[in-house]
Amino acid sequence: MGVANISVTTNTTRKHYLAISVIWLTLKHDCNPRPSTTNCHFPPFYEFTGQSIAMSKTAFELPTPPPLRTPRFPEVARVPLLVFGWGFGVPELVKWADDNNFRVDLDNHYRHQLALKEIQRRLPEGHRRVIRIYDEEYTDLYEFRQCFALGSNQTQESLERAQDMKLVDQFRSVLGPDAQLKWHKFSRVY
Repeated sequence: MGVANISVTTNTTRKHYLAISVIWLTLKHDCNPRPSTTNCHFPPFYEFTGQSIAMSKTAFELPTPPPLRTPRFPEVARVPLLVFGWGFGVPELVKWADDNNFRVDLDNHYRHQLALKEIQRRLPEGHRRVIRIYDEEYTDLYEFRQCFALGSNQTQESLERAQDMKLVDQFRSVLGPDAQLKWHKFSRVY
C-alpha cells in the first residue's frame, strides 16, 4: 500500500483534492514516505458497498458519502464514479403514477413515460438530470435503471450537494416517503 504525506492547512476545497491526486501520481507503491504533519493512507481499491436508506417521515439519515472519484492511472487507488439519488425503472415509475393518481386513464406503457417527465418537472430546477446507472440488484437484461441524481463524487461541490438536507427534502416531497436514496454506480448520462 502506498502512503502520501500531505499537509493541508486551510479548508478542504476542490483544489486541495486535485492537489492530493497530483501528489499521489508522483508516488510509487514501494516508495519511502517523507516525514510530514499528516499521513494519508490510500487503499489499493475503494470498495463500493451500495449504502441505501429507507425514506420515512419520522427519521432520516443520509448514507456516508464515498471518497472523491479518482482517474484511471496505475499509481492511483481507483474510486469509481458514483451518483446519489433515486434509482428507478419502469415498475417504480408506474408505482409513482399510481401513488399520485397521475394519468390513470392511460395504459402503463404511456404512464411511465409521462410520469418520468412529470417528476422532472416537479424536481427543483437545476437538479432534473436523469442518469443511467448500474444496479446489481436489478438483473433483467432488457430493462435498464435510471436515476434522478442529486450529486456525485465527481467533485467536492457535487459531493456537498448530495449531502444537502434541504435538497434531499425537496426530492422526498416529489418522490414520496417510500423512495430510496442511495449511491449508485454510474453508467452514462442522457
